[in-house]
Amino acid sequence: MLPYANNYVVFQKAFSIGSWKLHYVLPYYTLIVFLALLVGSYVAYKRIGEGNTSKRVLFTILIVTGIMTLLGGRLFFLLFYAPRMPFFRTIIETFAVWKSGLVSLGGFLFGITTLLLLLKLFKIKILKFLDNIAPALAIGMFIARSACYVVGCCFGIRTTLPWGINIGGLGYHPTQIYSSFYCLIIFIILKVIEDKKPREGTLFASLMILYGFSRFMVEFIRFNPKILFGLALQQVITLGMIATGVIMVYFIYRKKHNKRK
Repeated sequence: MLPYANNYVVFQKAFSIGSWKLHYVLPYYTLIVFLALLVGSYVAYKRIGEGNTSKRVLFTILIVTGIMTLLGGRLFFLLFYAPRMPFFRTIIETFAVWKSGLVSLGGFLFGITTLLLLLKLFKIKILKFLDNIAPALAIGMFIARSACYVVGCCFGIRTTLPWGINIGGLGYHPTQIYSSFYCLIIFIILKVIEDKKPREGTLFASLMILYGFSRFMVEFIRFNPKILFGLALQQVITLGMIATGVIMVYFIYRKKHNKRK
């Protein structure tokens, strides 16, 4: 079985300022998540920067979207996975994005909603922009999912497979690694699709369908509670992602068909 890293930190240090004593810890989880945001933003910036969008506007969009992605991931964790706490404390804890405890789907929903509003505000072509960031999202998620392995969360159900992770002498599915691997495969598929010069919107629609499907399947071997028809919350959300992607493809190709008439 694979060894299982759990809560390793890059460094920790205690500071004393007068009578105040501060203890700072930088976990690998935080480092990896921020690295994923930086790499994803850089890839998006390089891809979109070749167009007509000004560098200043693009930088603003990426920064604000990145912040809202972190806040959305943190808020979803506090609402659905953390012990209940008073409303104001929940709000305060939402901003503690350096802590472990981020839900990727929550981050995606907040991030994409923020992005769409900003694109509307700056009057930028939505489908073209979404196509440009689709590979960046895939590579960012590929990096970010590995953070879950490091922090010791999001593992799957029991397994006797040789690549199971060792927790207390028992084997469990390394669903974090599965998800990370799927995101890398999705990135490669998106690049192949892009080489075919598809119509605007195809890349992002493909991302929604591919990621939604892979995440939907992985959830069958995770411990998340079932909320509807034997499905977990994540599966309900990913079904919505798949449906959105399919609808996008339908309208993209219907538009193409109508133009041929």
